[in-house]
Amino acid sequence: MRNCSCKPGFWKIRRIQTQDSIVPRFGGFKTFFWLTIIRIIVTITFIILYIVGVRFEIKMAYIYLTEWSFTLLLVYLIFSSILSFMFLLKLKKSENPEELLHPKVKEEANIWYKLGLIIFQMAFTNAWLVTSFFWAFLADKVKLFSCFLHGVNVVPPTVDLFFNQATFPKPHLLFSIIFDLIYLIPFYIYYSQTHEWVYDVLDVSQKYGLGYIFHLIAIILIILFFSFGGLLAWIRDRKHRSRISKEDSKSIDSSKNEIKMDDLKESDLEKGETKESDTKETEIKIKI
Repeated sequence: MRNCSCKPGFWKIRRIQTQDSIVPRFGGFKTFFWLTIIRIIVTITFIILYIVGVRFEIKMAYIYLTEWSFTLLLVYLIFSSILSFMFLLKLKKSENPEELLHPKVKEEANIWYKLGLIIFQMAFTNAWLVTSFFWAFLADKVKLFSCFLHGVNVVPPTVDLFFNQATFPKPHLLFSIIFDLIYLIPFYIYYSQTHEWVYDVLDVSQKYGLGYIFHLIAIILIILFFSFGGLLAWIRDRKHRSRISKEDSKSIDSSKNEIKMDDLKESDLEKGETKESDTKETEIKIKI
């Protein structure tokens, strides 16, 4: 069994720990229980809304990056809900759930937790990519469901980032880039069959090479939003460390106060003993 005790940092590469993708740094069993319930409710809600709102045509199925990224988001929600539920059952069977939630030395994650963390990183990056690209270049007639697909979609991964211990190490950026490169396969297949571009801004036949420029902008946005996830994770960990240091300083101050009180009590006892001895001596002198 390999252990992992590396400290997280903004760009620091470290092994993925068992609880990183689902367990928060704070709170006990009840906190994690309600977090699991909320994840399950959000997952079911998003699945229902997606099924009700989306109307696929066969020739149009999965040629939009929105569909790809939102499906990835649903996979992440389902995966995190299942992992949270399984870990919750493990906590319930454990004799010491608090130690299992926040162990001093954490075990290295198995393949499922590693996969869950990678899916989370890709879902976070692509949710922000699709939303920013849509509102910057594609939004024309905005419908309510468009706001759901290109706005509400960023809420679950962004909020959950502050309720897990996920990090964004640089090598994992490759997974998000590969995901979007794979999307280009149906994108260009559709163009080869219809001679129509799914996104006009990516039309490589535009003047001044604007289509190629927008391809480059998309790659830059992937890097930026992956880095944005790393920045949020760094802020989260920094706040946690400051909170822990404050708690430690408070405990140190309280222990110092206790020591002072003990010293005062001892000094009072010594004074009392000296007073008793003095009174006894005076009594003896009076008798003499």
